[in-house]
Amino acid sequence: MSKYRTNNCGELRISDVGKTVKLAGWVQTIRNLGAMKFIDLRDEDGITQVVVSAEMDLKDIVTECAIGVTGTVIERASKNNKIPTGDIEIEIYKSKNCSSRNDTGGNLYDCTTAAEGRGTQNTDGWCDGTKHQRRDG
Repeated sequence: MSKYRTNNCGELRISDVGKTVKLAGWVQTIRNLGAMKFIDLRDEDGITQVVVSAEMDLKDIVTECAIGVTGTVIERASKNNKIPTGDIEIEIYKSKNCSSRNDTGGNLYDCTTAAEGRGTQNTDGWCDGTKHQRRDG
């Protein structure tokens, strides 16, 4: 992996509880339960549930936008046996929206490949995908 993504969304398991990880993917769903929000983050390898506290500002995060998150793997209170990562979730403390407001679903490339010199990175190590347009084909 790169310093911008330590794991893929489909590979974390109960044995990873306690680890700090960085994931990048597309927002599949957002569930707002008031004090907490849950995001199903997906990439080419699977889905991981992300837990977001009410204090975090997610106003620019919408379904199908590309984001990067950093957090701690924790055991889920309510397990989901329908997905391989259903025993865990990521309690995040940092996030980065890698899509511009008008470009959903397009810039995961910039989040995950900045370490390889193909994306743009800002001074704190997070990619700045808002400067790039989606490239099809």
